[in-house]
This record gives sequence, structure tokens and C-alpha cells, in this order.
Amino acid sequence: MTRFFEPKVRVTGLLHATGALAGLCTVAGFFASSSWLLELACHFRLQYALALAAVAVLTRVSPGPNRASAGAATPPAHQPRWPSLVYAALALSNLAVLLPSFVPPATRPPAGDSTRRRVVTVNVHTANPRHDLVEAFLRREDPDVILLIEVDARWLTQLEALTNVWPHTIQAPRDDNCGIALFSRHPFSEARMIGLGEAGLPSIEAEVQIGGQPVWIFGTHPLPPSGAENARLRDAQLEHAADHAAARTGSRLLLGDLNTTPWSPVYRRLLARSGLIDTLRGRGYQPTWPSHFVPLWIPLDHCLASPDLTVLDRRVGPHVGSDHRPVIVDLAFPFGDSPLSMSHCPSTVALSLGH
Repeated sequence: MTRFFEPKVRVTGLLHATGALAGLCTVAGFFASSSWLLELACHFRLQYALALAAVAVLTRVSPGPNRASAGAATPPAHQPRWPSLVYAALALSNLAVLLPSFVPPATRPPAGDSTRRRVVTVNVHTANPRHDLVEAFLRREDPDVILLIEVDARWLTQLEALTNVWPHTIQAPRDDNCGIALFSRHPFSEARMIGLGEAGLPSIEAEVQIGGQPVWIFGTHPLPPSGAENARLRDAQLEHAADHAAARTGSRLLLGDLNTTPWSPVYRRLLARSGLIDTLRGRGYQPTWPSHFVPLWIPLDHCLASPDLTVLDRRVGPHVGSDHRPVIVDLAFPFGDSPLSMSHCPSTVALSLGH
């Protein structure tokens, strides 16, 4: 009998197409240093691993095409084994790249006179109307230092009450998703806006007195790599940020939405050049973007710390209306409290850089 409704596309064909696409992206990610376009492929390692593992299993257990001739009842053959093995090998290659995020680094325990402090970075998203969610989150977490990304004048007006708790602040509001602001409950010895690279975007460099000792805080937000020129400007900004951090001594933190993931060669160069450590290492997969679409979740928001600081905890915060989720890091600083750390004499630097 003629089969009028025989499907043109088989399930096995779709599986192999999915496996081929995920495999191609996997291989492209290993050549990320060659091109900004290939670098985009290296960020979704977990997604590739899950897709390839699923395809490896399903193609192995699914039946092959029915080879029965007319009038013969031959059982369907199974798919050949080698495609499943290739998909499994590619899945394992992605897992190998992800492994450092799950293996805790060797660290010494914090000293007996160390002080536990919390830092938070939040890309609030300029168009996000939920100022209440952001403020409630910050008051609930009660950090010592807050870096806010993508703030404009409206955001800073709505969050003005934060200065009652975090009175020391430096702000550069902008209306182009590039505004930035730092809030601290501890006083600044020095605080300034700096331009890193050629993009002309504001970054923050501040020396914060915590426990009577200086801690350098660097906050930055480079352009997303949406094209070759933007990718070049992002890379240059991160290189300059690394140089600034490396030029300082003592305790240092580099915070922000860095628009790259730990599996990128750009990120690895940032770590090597700055001498800082990734607080995410050994803490698992902690995605921050895009908050509204789980299948593409990747970690774009980061906190890097100098080796003298011990990471006690690191986690991703709740949804606050933004396309990013916050990052919360608890650190052990190698010194104790002093009366200076309790100072609440406000210091505010505000720059209007919007256009």
C-alpha cells in the first residue's frame, strides 16, 4: 500500500543534525583565539555537553531505517555505533573545559584574625523598572561594597536611600546602558572614574578602608562583543583593567559584568595579566545572563580577587527584574576590625557622563 503520509524528516535525522551543530560549535570554541565570531562559540559549553550527551544516547538506542523489502518482515537495524561515540567524545571535551568550575582550588584557611566581608555586583539593566526588587535585595544581603552596572540618573534617584547605609559612593550615570556606581559602608581613601581602553566608558578605581586596611576595588563594564570592533574594544578594556589591578599591591577586587565567560581565552588572559583569582572556581556553574531564558544561561558577571583573600562563599542572587542576576561573594580579609572601619562619614563623587 502506498504511504501517502510518510514523514520526510525522521527523528534520527533531527538528532544527527542537532549533534552535528553542537559538535561544530564545540570544535569552533577551541579556536576562540582566532576570531571574535569563534570566541562567541566558546561560552555555551554546558549547553553543548548536555545536547551532545542526549544525542549520543538517543542515536544509540533508536532504530535505524527499515530495510525490509516488499513482502519481507525484517526487524529494523540499529544505528551504527560510531556517531554516538563521536557525540559522547565531544560531550566529554566540553565537560573537561567546565571541570575547573567544579574542582575547588587548593587554598589555605583564613587566618584567625581575618574579617568576613561581603561584596555584591548587580547589572540592574537601565530599562528595568523594578528598583524596589534591587533595593530589597541589597538591604537583605547587607553587603559591605556594592557595584551597580547600567545605572542612569533615574536609577540613582530611586536608590538614593541606599546612602543611609552605604554613604560612600562614586557614580557615573549614563543613559546608554554603560552607567556605573560604587557604594560602600566603609570610607574611601581615594576614588576616581577611569577610562580603560578606547571605548571611553567609565570604570571605577577606589581604595576602600576596610578594617583599617586599604582594599582596591575596580569596577568595569566593557561593551558586549556584538561585532569585531566591539569585541576589540572589550578586549582592550579588560587588558587595561588587568594592568590597573596588577599595578596595585595588597588586597584587590575586580568586579562587574565583563561580557565574557571563564571558558574564553579573553578571560584567561585577564586572570594571567592581573594576577587575580576567579572566585567562581570550584563553586559550580553559576549563570547570571540571560535571566529570562534558562537554556542559554551563562556566567557573564564576575568577581576576581587577589590571592591574599579567601573565598568563603559565592552565589548568584535572585531575579531582580534585570536581564542579569546579581553575584554575591563572601571573602575573608586578612585583618581585623578597627574603629576606622565603622566610619560613616559620607563621601560622594558623582559624574554625569550621559549622552
